[in-house]
Amino acid sequence: MADRNIHYEAAFEAFLRDKGIPYVAVDEAKKALFANAKLKSFDFVVYSRNGPNLLIDVKGRQQREGTSKRS
Repeated sequence: MADRNIHYEAAFEAFLRDKGIPYVAVDEAKKALFANAKLKSFDFVVYSRNGPNLLIDVKGRQQREGTSKRS
C-alpha cells in the first residue's frame, strides 16, 4: 500500500482507482526485496492490458520559500 501521508502518491493512487487501472502499490518493506537489484526504487506496479507492465516512481515537487509562485 502506498504511503497515504505523501499527498502526490495518494493522488496518483486515486487516479488509478478512478480510471479502473489495475495496479499494486509497493510499500517500503517490499522495496527492500529489490535492494541488491540494479533497479530504481518504484512506488507502483501498473498492469497493462495491451502493452508492457509499468514500474512507476511518483515524484512530488516542493516549492522553496522565496521563489516565484509560477508553475
